[in-house]
Amino acid sequence: GSILLYIATGALLLGGCAALGALPWAAFLAFVPSLLRACWTLWRTPVHIPIKTVGLLEFAQSFLFALLLIATVTATAK
Repeated sequence: GSILLYIATGALLLGGCAALGALPWAAFLAFVPSLLRACWTLWRTPVHIPIKTVGLLEFAQSFLFALLLIATVTATAK
């Protein structure tokens, strides 16, 4: 319930920023890994994950997000 509202709100905010020209439409690609991870978390069987693994997964997702966002913004700015 609440995670779906969170995802929908993020998509609306991102769409609004893109519509106003603050972000390129391609910036949606940077959010795909987060969306996939949220969906995976919602529909998988709950398991115990060591905290170190959680931290590494969060770091990897944040790094991928940053790379994709920088790539889309710089590609559309040229």
